[in-house]
Formats: sequence, C-alpha cells, structure tokens
Amino acid sequence: MALMSLSPEDSFAVIGFGSAYCCFHDVLLPASRKNINLAHEFVKNLPDMGGTEMNIALEKALGYSTNKDGGVALPIDVLLMTDGEAWGIESIANVAKGAGHRIFTVGIGSAVAEDVVRTLADTTGGACELVTPDENMAQRIERHFLRMRQSRIAKVVLEYGQSIEWETRPLRAVFAGDSMTMFAALTGEAPTSVNAVLQFANGQESTYSIQLQNANDLGEALMRVGAHARLLAMELDKRMEWAVRHQLLSDETDYIISLERGESDKADATPALHVVPQMLASGWGGTSSVCYSRTTVIKDSCDSI
Repeated sequence: MALMSLSPEDSFAVIGFGSAYCCFHDVLLPASRKNINLAHEFVKNLPDMGGTEMNIALEKALGYSTNKDGGVALPIDVLLMTDGEAWGIESIANVAKGAGHRIFTVGIGSAVAEDVVRTLADTTGGACELVTPDENMAQRIERHFLRMRQSRIAKVVLEYGQSIEWETRPLRAVFAGDSMTMFAALTGEAPTSVNAVLQFANGQESTYSIQLQNANDLGEALMRVGAHARLLAMELDKRMEWAVRHQLLSDETDYIISLERGESDKADATPALHVVPQMLASGWGGTSSVCYSRTTVIKDSCDSI
C-alpha cells in the first residue's frame, strides 16, 4: 500500500530492518512504474532479519537526504512501520528534528512500543498511527501520505477576543483532518466563538472562525482535564500546589485506595468447599503401570547418481 501511494513526482527508497538492515537501492529513485514493481519484489523477498534494531535503519534512511556529490538535499519524510520493541531512539529523533526531517510511524500489533513510535513522530513533527492485527493498515498508511503532501503548519494561534490566564496545546504537529485539543483559562465571559489562525511554514496564513458550544454538564470534568494538561507543562516546583488544588495525581502523589463494598456485594455465607477429583500421572509413585508402545518404520532408500 505504501508503494502504491507514491506519485510519479516522488522519489523513494525502501529499507528492510531487523538485527541488521538491507536497502532496495543506495540512493533515492524516481517513483516510476518500473522502480515500484522492482521495490515490490524486493519487499516480497525480504528474509526474516531477527530482532528490532531501529536506530541503524533510521540513520540509513536519514542519510538519503545527502546526494552522491555530498550536498544536502531538502528535508525528507520517513514512513516507519514496525511491530517490535525498540529503545534509545532519543538521539536519532533529535538528529532528524534538527535537519527538518519528519518521521511518520505505524505501530503494528499489540507488542509495539507505543511510547517509542509516538516519540519519534512527535519530536520530528510527523504523526503516529497504531494498528491492531484486526484493523486495515492500508487506511492508516493512506492518512500518512495525505499528511505528508500538505503544506506544513508551523503554528496555530487561537484568538479569544480577551486576555487569558493560561493556555495549553498538544506538543505535536498539526495536520488538516486531525483533531487538536486546547485548553485556556479566560479572564472574562465565555466567548461564543474563537478565531483559529494557521501559520504555514511558507509564510502564508489562514483564519477560521470556530463556534463554541456550552458544556455545563461537563464543566467540572473538563476543568480537571484541562488542569491536568497544564500540569504536564508546568515547572516542577509549581506542580505539587497545582495538583493539590485540582485534586490531580502526579509523579509526587502518595495515596491509598480503600475499596468499600456495598451491602448487596457482600457475601452472606462462608464459601462452600468442593472436592475436585484428581488423577495422578500414569506410573507416578508406583501406583500403576505404564504400557509402552513402540512402532518401527522402515523406509526404502536408494542412491542417486
């Protein structure tokens, strides 16, 4: 699906990795029909390469941004699909971020290290998709390619029409079609609408008016969710006072959970004892005999010349 999502104007490379890695080609190739067909055969014939050593494969992928003459090309987008555990990716994520490369990750299965694939995506300005064994992975890959082809959004500014005490926003990239949750504490009356200003990396801007709905029934719950979002972004010496004020759990919280059962959930009698019949393994402790069965198979053999 990833190869079929390429456009003729794209250039691409394919890397298979495990304990080691192997490449379809040493340089980026144009996404012609011939090259895509050859890449399909390369992927189809990939052997079992052992464990998951992600760093060496990512270093090779980021190296494709340098052409044969040693000149640095434009930043590249990396589509990373993995179903295994991996550690120690902070350094390679920072290298990619510094060079402007984005990593779009697809975590496959139930054993993938979710924090790793999310960190790679969030640090580099990419995006993360998690796929269970029963889900259609093609749709997730298609979403990533739609994100890659969009103009990069450098910043999102919300205009409330009044001053704010504090504001929180997710520490990840923003893409058209994705949801973005932000919290703000305002000094005045609750506004009925806000303006969202999208500032693109190419210098352009787009402004959208967003109508707000009243959520009185969820007021307390939303307030605590917003307070928790701000807690994660606060300085360490201020977190404890904020957590106590809003009754939030943090890394410095000590607590005891006491479970009190209702009367209808309490037992009204002692448990009944049941004798479960058991049978010892045949021949154990000399309590019985064991019968052996031996079968001899004779095969014809012939010599070939």
